[in-house]
Amino acid sequence: MQPTLEYTTNPELFSAVALAFFADNDLTAYTDPSEALQFILAVDEIVELYTARLAADEMALPEELVVQLGSALGEAFIVVFGGVWEYVESIGRWQVGLVLPSNDSISINVFHKLEKRFENGDDDSISYLFEMIRKVYLEEMDLFPEEPAQ
Repeated sequence: MQPTLEYTTNPELFSAVALAFFADNDLTAYTDPSEALQFILAVDEIVELYTARLAADEMALPEELVVQLGSALGEAFIVVFGGVWEYVESIGRWQVGLVLPSNDSISINVFHKLEKRFENGDDDSISYLFEMIRKVYLEEMDLFPEEPAQ
């Protein structure tokens, strides 16, 4: 069974899978929020490269690729926004949970989003998803300004 669907999966697995993705593809793993952001914004291009390669080889999208790239993407969102992996029972899948400045939480189903990105192209852009989350996050920060220093 796919690890993104198993409740018993240890969320630390996704970190290890992300590192394996970087090693398997001769990519440098991000080590700080700036590099993680660059990775998030590059995922659409990475998907396009894989889509072309899969089409040329007349291959279906491998589940393993979704797990690897989704793990790397999820870890990047965690580094940028300070989230955690959480199992969401209502959909039976692991997602990235983020806490907004208002203490509201949102979940990002990175694996499903990647599947949709491969299926629908730019209509399901990862960069667009990031910008929407960033916008909500920044809008909420404006609603909850830092307390003035005394």
